[in-house]
Amino acid sequence: METGDLDDSLAHLLEVVRPRAVEGVDWEAPADGLAWSCWETVEHLADTLFVYSLQFTPRPPEPETGRHGYLPVSELKMEREHGPLMLLHLLAACGDLLSRAIRSAGPGRRMPHFTLLTDPDGFAAMGTVESLAHGWDLTGGLGVRDAFNPPPEVCERALSRLFPEIPPALSADHGPWPALLWAVGRTALPGHPRRETWRWNARVRE
Repeated sequence: METGDLDDSLAHLLEVVRPRAVEGVDWEAPADGLAWSCWETVEHLADTLFVYSLQFTPRPPEPETGRHGYLPVSELKMEREHGPLMLLHLLAACGDLLSRAIRSAGPGRRMPHFTLLTDPDGFAAMGTVESLAHGWDLTGGLGVRDAFNPPPEVCERALSRLFPEIPPALSADHGPWPALLWAVGRTALPGHPRRETWRWNARVRE
């Protein structure tokens, strides 16, 4: 992953949805394909990026859970009275925290992600895919999905880093963005039904 992939992905998402924060759109409407509302989807994405950034801090003693010292925290929440613009500011701030953590860590650094250890590149890829996948959900719920078109080279790198089992021909035949959406169970592709279950592989690539 390029160091700016997370920044670019999140900036594109914010650019697309920010106008909907001042247009009186109902952010309690469901995000497309999720049980969460659009508001809750942004909270979840902000929380995920924030928790990822915490994993770059010194690790606690190894627990008995087998999670390699992964720091568990409660979900970030924002009171509705602050409005969607402040909610999007929270998302941007959490993305910035993770981006700064990635840039400050050396390439040999190893951080926990649940039951495995990954590296700054792995966290950049996971943060990017989280932003793109939930960006798809959010823009669908807000009615601006047609404007959400992440850079194909970012999608290609994310696929290569987290989904090594997916043949490159899938991306070549259908495009990196549709292939990534298929990889994370959002859409079907010709000859490839929508995935009911999926998991990325964030292990360190030597």
